[in-house]
Amino acid sequence: MSKNNNLGEVIASLSKSEKRYFRISTALPKKNKQFLKIFDLVEAAKDKDRKNLNLKLKGESGIKNLPAIKTYLYKAILDSLHTKYDIASADYELYKMIHQVGILYDKGLFNQALSLIDKAKGMVWRHEQLELLPEIHKWELNINQASLDPVWAERVIREQEVALKIISNLYQYKILNAQLFVKIHRFGVARSSAQMAVVEKIMKHPMLRRRQTLSVMAEYSFYSTWGLYFKTKSDLVGYNRITKNLVRLIEKNKNVFEGREMRYVQVYSNLLLCQRLLGRYGEIARTIDKLKAVKSISKQVNVQIFVGVNYNKLSLCIDKANFNEGYRLVREIMEEMKGIKIVSFDHKFALNSAMAYICFAVGQFSLSLQFLNSIISHNQIQVRQDIQSSARILYLVTRYEMDPADDFIENITKSAQYFLKGKKILYESEKLIIDFFLQIIKGDFGRENIGEQFIKLKINLNHIFANSQNEKVSLLSFDYMSWIESKITGRAFHEIVKEQSLERKYLVNINF
Repeated sequence: MSKNNNLGEVIASLSKSEKRYFRISTALPKKNKQFLKIFDLVEAAKDKDRKNLNLKLKGESGIKNLPAIKTYLYKAILDSLHTKYDIASADYELYKMIHQVGILYDKGLFNQALSLIDKAKGMVWRHEQLELLPEIHKWELNINQASLDPVWAERVIREQEVALKIISNLYQYKILNAQLFVKIHRFGVARSSAQMAVVEKIMKHPMLRRRQTLSVMAEYSFYSTWGLYFKTKSDLVGYNRITKNLVRLIEKNKNVFEGREMRYVQVYSNLLLCQRLLGRYGEIARTIDKLKAVKSISKQVNVQIFVGVNYNKLSLCIDKANFNEGYRLVREIMEEMKGIKIVSFDHKFALNSAMAYICFAVGQFSLSLQFLNSIISHNQIQVRQDIQSSARILYLVTRYEMDPADDFIENITKSAQYFLKGKKILYESEKLIIDFFLQIIKGDFGRENIGEQFIKLKINLNHIFANSQNEKVSLLSFDYMSWIESKITGRAFHEIVKEQSLERKYLVNINF
């Protein structure tokens, strides 16, 4: 990313309230209005015009030393955001208190500094901001060196040893969680024994085989790691048990999770997934309300809440085959998304995948392709390969539904085959479907017996599902068994899904 675009990008990201706060609170040089002039010009520029903005700014009369002005303005905006959002957080309060301890120390006001240190330590333990303890202890020892109290020094050193042990324990669990997340983030749900072997290797660590946590946040990382494992393994029973532990943990320790709202979002989203797959639909509304009740000053946390609430609403419509209601939601979400930037690739993929499914079910094929295109044309091919793979199958089916004689289907089929085989994540059921389309392309099936070929495809797929629980996971992304049935019987896809009660027929025997 070019540094030349930094100012334009940060101004474009500002909300109305953030812009207003910047104008009111920022002490811009009174002798020179160039800063506000540049801010206004950059704010007014369209995305496509920002690359040429430097030339326009240089051409403005009265603007001199443009690079220095832009640098100052950029820093002023970040300072404004820092003041607006950190002033109410525990983090900000603690950093401010530690800074004030340093000031009091420099003035020789040791008793006042120690009083502030005691207050800061109380906040650190209450909110488990353990990373700040070494800095607090540093000032305690500095004061001790000035006062020469050996008994007190020994107490501080013992406190440091305990704190370092707890911090080390926390970071060990954080590192294990991060290691597993990085591996899983590529493929999502494991599709092969090789992928599971990578996961199992991490899970053999002694600190994961037996819980050895020394803090609430370490316990959170412990359970989150096991949750990732069970989700990847498609073990719904284990995943549900771990998720319940996480719910109890965050709701019991609200003081620790204050300012860590993303944890609530993650845990409640996981709980919704469990409730859906277990068919506990009566509990979903309460959990969605809990998710919507999470309050945060973070824009990205609020975006994640938006994604979590709407993804689960859409998924519930899919589970219950309420596709008309789902399509109404899709139109609402599309309107709301105009003012939202979803940064997380996997959340963006998951939301678009659900909307594509619903649009397909109601016959809005062009819109379905639009959502699918945003997934399969993305350059982040190493992210959530499970979603990207299922999107390619649905894209192929959608193009066929629009026009069975479409010449472009050959390219799509070969592209899907290349991607899935290249990533070594091809389910046997997906291979059958791709081979089926390749045979259509080659003209192996005549129009008069295409129905018979769909019947054979259905029989072969049923045989695969009867012999492999892992294969059934592919039906969670798109119920192509109901689509095949619709081609055999000539009935609408959504009618068949409704009749067959997808959530019970296919999911009851799927681990996850």
